[in-house]
Order: sequence, then structure tokens, then C-alpha cells
Amino acid sequence: HGALFVDLDNDGDQDLVLAQPAQVLALRNTGGARFELAYRFPAGASCVSVSAADHDLDGDLDLYV
Repeated sequence: HGALFVDLDNDGDQDLVLAQPAQVLALRNTGGARFELAYRFPAGASCVSVSAADHDLDGDLDLYV
């Protein structure tokens, strides 16, 4: 399973993205080492890693699973 710390909402805090079998979870950093579920995406059973980059050059990070 994969994990990635990345600032998804541009608030300066590192959020957490988890790649798990059949799903990807995006957890928003609420401060004080606490996270809350922001998004849940379905994924294939072989989902093992996640990375982020601004692939389309629009200024927002894109997730790759």
C-alpha cells in the first residue's frame, strides 16, 4: 500500500493520501497531527502506490495511482 504527504488544499499543511486495495483515501490535515477524511475514490484491487505532480500545468497537483 502507498502513502503520500502532500498539500492538497493549498493551506500550507501536509495532507495524507493513502493507496489501498480497491480505494484511495485523501485525508485533510486539520492540525495537531489530526486528519479527517476528505475524499474516497474507488480504485483497482492492485492499487499499491500514489504520487503527485502538476501534469497539466494548471497550478494544481494531480494524483497518480
